[in-house]
Amino acid sequence: MRALLLSLCVAANAQPVINLVANAAGENPVIAPNTFVEIKGSGLAKPGDSRTWAAADFVNSQLPTQLDGVSVLVNGKSAYVCYISPVQINILTPPDVLSGVVQVQVNNNGNKSTAFSVQSRAVAPSFFLYGAGPYIAAQHSADYSILGPSSLYPGQSTPAKPGEVVILYADGLGPTSVPVVAGSEAQSGTLSPVPAVTIGGLPATVQFAGLTGAGLFQLNVVVPQDAPSGDNVVALTYAGTHTAPAGLLTVQGSTAAPAALTFYVSPQGSDLFSGRLASPNADNSDGPFATFDHARAYVQNISKSGLNRINIQFRGGTYYLPAAINFTRADSGSSNLAITYQNYPGETPVFSGGVQVPNWTSAGANAWKTTLPASTQYFENLFYNGARRLRPRPGGPLGAFYRIAATIYLNSPAPPAAAPNPNCSVFVPGSGWECFDRFQYNPSDPISAAWKNMAPAPNNPCGQPAGSSALSGDIEV
Repeated sequence: MRALLLSLCVAANAQPVINLVANAAGENPVIAPNTFVEIKGSGLAKPGDSRTWAAADFVNSQLPTQLDGVSVLVNGKSAYVCYISPVQINILTPPDVLSGVVQVQVNNNGNKSTAFSVQSRAVAPSFFLYGAGPYIAAQHSADYSILGPSSLYPGQSTPAKPGEVVILYADGLGPTSVPVVAGSEAQSGTLSPVPAVTIGGLPATVQFAGLTGAGLFQLNVVVPQDAPSGDNVVALTYAGTHTAPAGLLTVQGSTAAPAALTFYVSPQGSDLFSGRLASPNADNSDGPFATFDHARAYVQNISKSGLNRINIQFRGGTYYLPAAINFTRADSGSSNLAITYQNYPGETPVFSGGVQVPNWTSAGANAWKTTLPASTQYFENLFYNGARRLRPRPGGPLGAFYRIAATIYLNSPAPPAAAPNPNCSVFVPGSGWECFDRFQYNPSDPISAAWKNMAPAPNNPCGQPAGSSALSGDIEV
């Protein structure tokens, strides 16, 4: 059993910095008592130090609270450290972690991180997945061989059969019939009542559910006789809480596979959902995916099994893309088992390379203002409610829109005698001049004396201050 625990813990000096705390089984950012948790960040261990706990770390069958000088506190109590590296730590939380917002702190050989807040609940169930997923860590009960599509581990993994008893592994299911002794390697006890499990949307009989090792829950589940061939979504509900994200179990039986496996994406979705519902359900525990990138990566993994055609349908709305989409062969499937990207019937999705600019506030006189993100200080188009709008500009028939407070010159101590470009119309890398957003003006334009930097200095058309006279030039912001 220790060997299985060791395998589950594998990835998962400046002051340590924590960027994420999440359930190690699925990266759901909610933790629970006696649950495997991953911590991601920087400076979490010494450079080059990356290892999991080993037999020598278990003293008197007690779980280690530190590895190589790296330890973790959860609300002031020592967690059990099972994996360390400079960018990730995996721990088992103490069995008495309270519900609510808790504080997690890393100590790397005396250097302590700032406490990181994370939500804790009595239960936070998640399935362990093979690698990055989406297939659940599962075994055939008859011989404990790997359960999964044949392509998962060629020559080792095989699909489940309808009516077969399979073993699924999970964590975050809370207390059992036998109270957990803090720090004990040996843990046991059953869950009562047993969790509710569905495979491909069909209820499955749970014959056993309980702890079989520190933080490790085993569920013996009967695959429904009418489970379709192919990849089936497995969902678990316990104490009113659902697994997030859902995992997949591959079944090979006499029931024909669905004509196509359809996943949905919606601006109202979540990448922690299964993606199999077109809209979020009533209790918001499952629904469509939220982003193109997550849906794409998810179906690429599924297509490797070679069991299903796959459709990805996008609901109406705007999807903001962080980068250009470059499709590869992995996005096509095969001639017989194609991957198809399409709109949801009757709806029109819009994919945008733009950046949303939030947090507008009234500046009076029918004017609104906000602060631009650093990545959008130079932009060529501005849209509001789908319509192109004028960019900022000085006075004129349509009025003034913003005031220039200063010219930006990045190199110290002072700018050169002249800008590198005569018109300041192109940013010259390395010059020190940042001509992000610009507009032209003429001597006849009504330039207010209250406006700053509206006149170029001699031999400097980029707006260094030299009085208040309005000369023809190009102004930067």
